[in-house]
Amino acid sequence: MIFCLPSDFETKHEQKTINVDQLNDDNEKYSRASLDDFELGRLLGYGCNAAVYEARLRISTDGISRTTIPSEFIINDENSSESDTEILSRQSSNTSSIYEDVHDNLDDEEHLHELTLKEVRYRAATNMNTSSNIDSNLLPAGAFNLAIKILFNYGTQSNTEALAKAMDKELLPLRKCSYHPNIVQMYSCFVDSFPLLNEAYVHYPMAIPTNISPDGYGRNKTLFIVMRRYDLTLSEYIRLSKPTHHERLLLFAQLLEALLYLKRHSIVHRDLKSDNLLICSSTGELVLADFGCALYQPPNLKQPYTTDEICKGGNLALMAPEIVMCQPGPKSYLDYNKADLWASGTLCYEFFSLPNPFFHGSFRQEIYCDQQLPSLLPLASPLIERLVHSMLRKNPKERPSVSCISNCIQLCLWFNSTILKMNKNDFYQAYMWTALETLFNKRTLSSVELSLKKLFCQRQSSQSLYEAQSYLDQLTA
Repeated sequence: MIFCLPSDFETKHEQKTINVDQLNDDNEKYSRASLDDFELGRLLGYGCNAAVYEARLRISTDGISRTTIPSEFIINDENSSESDTEILSRQSSNTSSIYEDVHDNLDDEEHLHELTLKEVRYRAATNMNTSSNIDSNLLPAGAFNLAIKILFNYGTQSNTEALAKAMDKELLPLRKCSYHPNIVQMYSCFVDSFPLLNEAYVHYPMAIPTNISPDGYGRNKTLFIVMRRYDLTLSEYIRLSKPTHHERLLLFAQLLEALLYLKRHSIVHRDLKSDNLLICSSTGELVLADFGCALYQPPNLKQPYTTDEICKGGNLALMAPEIVMCQPGPKSYLDYNKADLWASGTLCYEFFSLPNPFFHGSFRQEIYCDQQLPSLLPLASPLIERLVHSMLRKNPKERPSVSCISNCIQLCLWFNSTILKMNKNDFYQAYMWTALETLFNKRTLSSVELSLKKLFCQRQSSQSLYEAQSYLDQLTA
């Protein structure tokens, strides 16, 4: 379900809803949305900067919802007319051109591997996308299947341009990213008058506009973000569901896939914590949410740090050591390349129902030693513990890349420990067998498993596979 905005720009501040189409692609068409189009339900959560309510579309008297859904967003579940065998047996020269060319420095055996891997990537992109276990990402009609985030506006003028500029970080997934299964789905945004809801006086009285409450500091209008609704935070899901080791790894792998996607779009989240990891309780799907502290910093995620007035990010307790200890200066910069990776390593303790040593413990980024990191045993396997400890190395140059760690976790999910000692050819064949098994038996997989395998297969090359295998082997040596 998609909710969109008008394409014409309205400038009259007296109108109830002001269009924010400049936040979206110029070639897209939008229909008007306002707070009146939605019915708000219970309060899902609130903080210093925003409150989130469950929501659903209001239905007009003729039974039709107020906002329209563009036809290009309607999901088509029809299977491809070409069979799995036909696709996999086609010549690699017919593979879609969106994939990279074979590297010139590969030997004959690796040339063959790379050509066949291109077939797997093509197949993962085109037909590894249906499963009998996949539920619709929308709840039944009439249910509160949406969430609306109300941003608190304390000092920004009540007009669209000013609000869009002040709150642009919140909209990074909507502006800079296409759909990814592990990034919170934002459908639209709009500017409207701040609503006086029952919980406001209790939970966020300072955000109420001064013309409504003399004790409030809020402005008359603010930005609203329409999102998909998710059931639980990570900590709630872990406590209630008590997942198995495999299910915990599935959750952690999804977080890494989200971070890898953001990094490829030159985005760093900078506020990773369990409250910002949302779970669909029926499927175990995890998404990364709350981009209020995020930074879009192309091309290398390095931000000049000339003065201490420049914000380093959100949660200080889970801020990477190189960010915490960086001092401002004319030639200083904040290097966020592996900052989110470090924070996710601390969160892995919470994935395995252990106290986060940097959030709940006595560890501090400035003084801890790599050798003193707490164990994840026995809830996590020894190999997972070594991987997490490698992510938490104090020196960012000693940490692996997000891509390498993500691939390593996926190898741990789908392969047994014998892969670490396989030669290249045997390892490649084991990978291909697993990929083929996924293609032909995808309906036996959960939606999360299928999504992870699809993402994994789509990006692999011979080098990336062998790099991950070699790194795992190195950790167990």
